[in-house]
Amino acid sequence: MQEVFFKAYRGMTNFEGRSSFKTWLSRIATRTCLNELRHWERRPQIHPEPLDIFAEFIPSEDVAGPSRERTPELAVLAWAMTRLRPEELEVIQMKDLDERTYDEIAQIQEISLSAAKMRVHRTRLALRAAYLKVKEAEVS
Repeated sequence: MQEVFFKAYRGMTNFEGRSSFKTWLSRIATRTCLNELRHWERRPQIHPEPLDIFAEFIPSEDVAGPSRERTPELAVLAWAMTRLRPEELEVIQMKDLDERTYDEIAQIQEISLSAAKMRVHRTRLALRAAYLKVKEAEVS
């Protein structure tokens, strides 16, 4: 977070106002995170369990009601999400978790509106395929 704000502060003179400040700052954050992921992949390290990454999205054991029955499904979904590439995770996060519009995604990724829609669609298909593959392996 500090790195993002430091870069934004240093680059404030480069902000041209062609997009909203929110979009400009979001793009800095996205690029910083992707660069960190690239550097992280090159460094040898012990990787956390895939479910640890998505623990915050999976309801805890003390949650009562219908969501308790869905916990295994969410675990499968979290595992399937680990199979996506970083760029695909970024698109899913922007559209489905951050609830951004296609226009905002297009601006952040510096692509056309139709390309943004296509990326979201393809990523959802990839996630569905990964989900079904994990689900199938679970049954076997």
